[in-house]
Amino acid sequence: MSEKDATPQEQQKPFKTTTNADNKNTTNDHTTPQNSSSSSSKKQQQQPQQQQQQLTPLSIPDPQSMTLVQSQYDTLLSTISTLGSSISTLLSKQERDFLSAYRAHMQNVQKDFYSMRSEVEAKEEALRQNVVVRQLERERDWYRKEALHLDKVVGKSVKREGELREELEEVREDRDWVRGRLREVMRE
Repeated sequence: MSEKDATPQEQQKPFKTTTNADNKNTTNDHTTPQNSSSSSSKKQQQQPQQQQQQLTPLSIPDPQSMTLVQSQYDTLLSTISTLGSSISTLLSKQERDFLSAYRAHMQNVQKDFYSMRSEVEAKEEALRQNVVVRQLERERDWYRKEALHLDKVVGKSVKREGELREELEEVREDRDWVRGRLREVMRE
């Protein structure tokens, strides 16, 4: 596995501190009394070398469970990378569904609005006609009252005319009588 393929967890493997002396192959594991001076000199040499310690990754062989974890981790990463596109696809689908439902609802609202508007206009027209009808009824009633009043006036006038004709007739008769009497007196 290269450093590029290494995951963040693998890159953070525990480090083991090693010295240059650890990197050298030592052949003497057992020190003998005659080599004791050489071992003390080695110890003295190791002290400055320990100060120059280097960090190297701890190499642990991957057990089979680690490969399973790695494969599941890779699967998880691929799922996470496709999750964004899946969410975007789902959101766009839901947005289209919402917009189509919104358009359908707005069309229904618009139909209801137009039907209510036409109903209001019809009622206003009926009300206007009703107002016209009421005004015409008031005018009819006024003309009826006026006609009845004028009929009474005409009735009184006809009655008065009849009385005046009778008086006129009486006055004519009286005049004719007075004329006739005046002629008789003038003849005598």
